[in-house]
Amino acid sequence: MPSKRKLRVCLAASGGGHVRQLLDLSPAWAGHDHFFVTERTALGASIAKEHRTHFVEHVALGQARLGSPVRMAFAAVRNFFQSAAIILRERPGVVISTGAGSVYFSVLWARLLGARVVVIESFARFDRLSAFARIAGPLAHHKVVQSPALSAFWPDAEVFDPLRMIDEPRPAKKPLLFATVGATLPFDRLVESVAALKRRGEIPEEILVQTGIGGAAPAGLETVETLPFDEVLAILRDADIVVCHGGTGSLITALREVRSHEPPRATSDPVALTTYLTGLLSKAQAR
Repeated sequence: MPSKRKLRVCLAASGGGHVRQLLDLSPAWAGHDHFFVTERTALGASIAKEHRTHFVEHVALGQARLGSPVRMAFAAVRNFFQSAAIILRERPGVVISTGAGSVYFSVLWARLLGARVVVIESFARFDRLSAFARIAGPLAHHKVVQSPALSAFWPDAEVFDPLRMIDEPRPAKKPLLFATVGATLPFDRLVESVAALKRRGEIPEEILVQTGIGGAAPAGLETVETLPFDEVLAILRDADIVVCHGGTGSLITALREVRSHEPPRATSDPVALTTYLTGLLSKAQAR
């Protein structure tokens, strides 16, 4: 009897923290035929060196809020056709997505072509659903939230709270404040606020700022638009203080690498969610 075709898994996530969380869940999907759909960021380029990867146009509501609604509309049209071509070529059996806007059309096309859809709401969402979750939720066969409060919006979702308290000595740190707005859109108010505090002498630490592409670069601060993921990890291990925009990747990575000054401390633990996804993919493979 011929062996069954290996399950093909689409891992769909925007650049930065969204795709960062999919990497955390690799024990669940690594044994299956898989491919990524993401954006052309530094982390996306790193992923492409080790995994089959397709890039789509960046689409986010933040583009409209920053005064570029026409640019967002054109990007969405390009993304729509890019996503169609990718999904038609790959034909995944399962899609796992952590958001956000850039991969919505990939999720939509996969669902239309018969794939099972798993939508994992952002780690950074605690009390209300993201825009992606609101529009992608109706497409999902399985929904996951990472805050118990979100069950009020998705009563049928599985809840996996990854926050875990630890009580152990804090590793040695350098007198460094790392401010990051993520790897895609700028957040100039955050950067300018850090610069103002530094000018007033309220931040004695050395400062390094990741500004996002095209972000503000105030005089007197060491700034960089984007950094490779391995460099971000190294900086977070050294930094005594992290200031971030509350994005998924910044929160997860900072919790693990920086740790707060006083115990007990919080960290992010993906084991329970990984186990759940492993079970889902095993069932899908058996179909």
